[in-house]
Amino acid sequence: IVDCNEVCCKMNGYTREELIGKSIDILNIEAASDEERKSYLDRLRKAGILHAEAFHKHKSGYFFPIEISSSIVNIGDKEMILGVDRDITERKLASEALRESNELNSSLLHTIPFGIDIVDENGTILFLNEKLEAAFGQQAIGKKCWEVYRDDCIQCSDCPLYRGINVGETNVYETTGVLGGRTLQISHTGMIFQ
Repeated sequence: IVDCNEVCCKMNGYTREELIGKSIDILNIEAASDEERKSYLDRLRKAGILHAEAFHKHKSGYFFPIEISSSIVNIGDKEMILGVDRDITERKLASEALRESNELNSSLLHTIPFGIDIVDENGTILFLNEKLEAAFGQQAIGKKCWEVYRDDCIQCSDCPLYRGINVGETNVYETTGVLGGRTLQISHTGMIFQ
């Protein structure tokens, strides 16, 4: 390490004096071999800049995720690597929380014992759960709901889409001639999607 800024020191838990002159391996989980270093340098020369995610080892011993952008700089007659490291711990935590939330939502939508779909303001089906998918046995996403569900393929006369969608408002009604002559009770609730 030839030089580092205050952000680098604070992020890794070292003083500048503790880092200058040390091998970059002080920050790595495990030391890179000479072959790995040469391979990385060759790739960097070809690419000009490389972006990667890795883990740094904080002075206190814990590991944290970073995003690294590296490029080659020439200082005098020496070729060096300029590394810009960003601590992405918060981003990783947020991403994991979002993934878990999406998994829970997906699980709920697919296991609830009712047919559920998401239809846009034009009646186009954007999503449907497994219960509803199994009821009509055809690919529905991208089609108009009345083309898929209604035997006559005509939009319901009391369809809430005629009145417009109000977020949070629920309309409940019955419609006949669905999926082979069935009568269904349908609840439409306005929501924000994507």
